[in-house]
Amino acid sequence: MQIKQGADKAFAFYVYNKAGEVVLTAPTDIVFTAIRQVECANCQKLTKRLGNGIHFDAETGKYTMTFYPEDTIGLEPGAYPFDIKIKRAGKQYFVVKQGSLKIAKSYTGVI
Repeated sequence: MQIKQGADKAFAFYVYNKAGEVVLTAPTDIVFTAIRQVECANCQKLTKRLGNGIHFDAETGKYTMTFYPEDTIGLEPGAYPFDIKIKRAGKQYFVVKQGSLKIAKSYTGVI
């Protein structure tokens, strides 16, 4: 995933069960966390949650995660390792996706 500093961008993803089918059950919570440096308490971090930048469509099983200019304008350019964790009713959080969010430098800034 890549986004320029201060840009609007949406990313869509799905969660699949062991049979490879899209999961249509709504989560009780979902958390996206990207951090500049793993295991660094004071490093720059970006977090999104269900209802706060992440939307779930129970009809299709599609998650849409939206970033707004204020989410990324203050982040240093570079790679931010991330994970997405989901919580279902009565269950613990579990990781459904991991990767790297690349913040690209904005040469013109936010208009």
